[in-house]
Amino acid sequence: MIEDVPLIFGAVFQCTLKMITKNFEDHPEHRLKFFSLLRAIAAHCFPALIGLSSQQIKLVMDSIIWAFRHTEQNIAETGLNLLLAILKNFQ
Repeated sequence: MIEDVPLIFGAVFQCTLKMITKNFEDHPEHRLKFFSLLRAIAAHCFPALIGLSSQQIKLVMDSIIWAFRHTEQNIAETGLNLLLAILKNFQ
């Protein structure tokens, strides 16, 4: 499964991020699922996440920051939980 993460990242990450960062209202279901996917990767495939390029890791971190600053509570909470999952992996 870890070897599939870069393929998933390449297929969905940038195009979805571009779609959901245009404004805070469009595609709320995509936002929540996007950040839930990142959280699952951080929780279950952390080595794959760390194995991404530095540019991709920066995009992930920028996405997390964008998520926890979101005006919708469920998206902000998912972003904070994602950050927590990543930080726990560094313990």
